[in-house]
Order: sequence, then structure tokens, then C-alpha cells
Amino acid sequence: MLDKIFIILLFPIIAIPLILLSPKLNLLDFPKKNKIHKNKIPNVLGAAIYIYLFILVTVDEISFSIEAIIAYGSLIFFIGFLDDRVELTPGVKLFFISVPIISLILNGFDLKDIGNYEYINVISLGKFSFIFVLLASLVVINAFNYIDGIDGLNLSISISAILYFIFLSDQDDQYVKLLIYILYALIISFFLNLLPAKSSFKSFLGNSGSLFLGFLISFLMIFLYKNENIHPSLLIWSCWLPVYDFLRVTIIRIYKKKNVLKKDDEHLHYKILK
Repeated sequence: MLDKIFIILLFPIIAIPLILLSPKLNLLDFPKKNKIHKNKIPNVLGAAIYIYLFILVTVDEISFSIEAIIAYGSLIFFIGFLDDRVELTPGVKLFFISVPIISLILNGFDLKDIGNYEYINVISLGKFSFIFVLLASLVVINAFNYIDGIDGLNLSISISAILYFIFLSDQDDQYVKLLIYILYALIISFFLNLLPAKSSFKSFLGNSGSLFLGFLISFLMIFLYKNENIHPSLLIWSCWLPVYDFLRVTIIRIYKKKNVLKKDDEHLHYKILK
């Protein structure tokens, strides 16, 4: 069993030095035309969250299924971390993001149905099971990446999602402990993310963080339905805003005959900010 003091101290011990070393390691988010910030800001909170969770699941066995999600999410993290540095093409990112998704589907994170409903009974996926989980996961992952446009937004949605999962779960279940660890890291990251731009401790999630959190929440929903029998109609509310924004922006870009993959200011959070 992990010591509580170790758990509390571990994330700051990882995050703070990583943020302070970011300028020397050139792990920075530079100001650009389509970005709000005017200063060079570290973008390593995603790395800190991933390293923290990786250490926790390495030194203690809490939930095999959630540990598997974090382990397979390693590739998601690394591709996001690389994208923060060199801006990979959408096709390359899509390929490498799909690999861990497919691996998890083939290792028990598939869905035979999406729940039992009062008037239509069970909605069976049948032969569409694989493609449904693949596409749904890609939508959620990219939706969380899309929503990471202003300070605190992605993290606040992620915090709400994990809190919601904890609320829906049986508090006696062992995996809830790991969800609480995840929640703790997200809350600390949220406050670091909201610090003023000139603060030495301010950092962004980076694509490594937004992609990884989208992946984590996507497969946590599958885990909670399959293992805890929590209805999908409840679970889907954890990510309604990112998915709504993703679909809305995509439809607007298609309507305006824009490149659906090119960044713009059509996102809901930019409209609200204006």
C-alpha cells in the first residue's frame, strides 16, 4: 500500500522541477498567431501527470484495468509530447493514436452494446462494435485536444469528469482510490495552469496532456460500463462539452468549406472569451 504522504508529495516533486527546467530544455509553448498567450510558457503539465500516474501504477497494484489504460496511454502521451515539439501532421498523429486504442479494444475494452433502454431495449452493436469504439474514442480524444484553448478549461472538464466517475462508483471499490489519485494530480495542475503568465511555476498541459486525458476518460467510461454496470447514458455526460464543441466546429468548417483540420477561432471557448 502506498503511503499517503508519498502520494501527496510525489506530484509536486515531479511537476515543479519539470516546469523550472523547461526553459533550459526548450519545453515551451511559443506565442503564435492563433494563440492567446504572449509569453513563452512551459507545456509540461501533461508530462508531469503521466509520470506521476506511471509511477503510482508501477509501485502499487490497485486496478489492473485502469493500469492497462495508463500503460497503453504511454504512446498517446509520447505522440502528444512529440507533437508539442515538432507539430506532427494530422495523419501521423491519427495513426499513432489509433494503435493503443486498437490494442485496448483487442484486450477486452470492446463493447457489445451501448446499454438497455426502456422502450427500445438493448442497443446491440454487433459487427459494428470495433469500428464504433475506435471512432468514438478518436472523437473523445480529439475533442479534449480541441478544448485545450484557454487556461484551465481542459483541466476543469477533466476534474469534473473524474469527480463524476467517483460519484457514480461504489466507494468501496479499490479502483476509486486510483481515481482519487488522478483527481489530486489534476487539481494541482489546474492551479498551476491558472497562474499568471509571468509566474515561474505556470505551465500548460500541452498536447501530451490533452490527448492523454481524452484517452484516459474515453476508456474509463468503457471500464465503468463493462465492470461496474454504470449506464452509458450517465457516463456520456462527463464529456458532453468537448464532444459538442468538436462536432460543432467540424460542421462549421465543412459548411464554410474550410480545412477541417486547420486551427481557427470557431471554438465555443473563443466565442465566449470574445
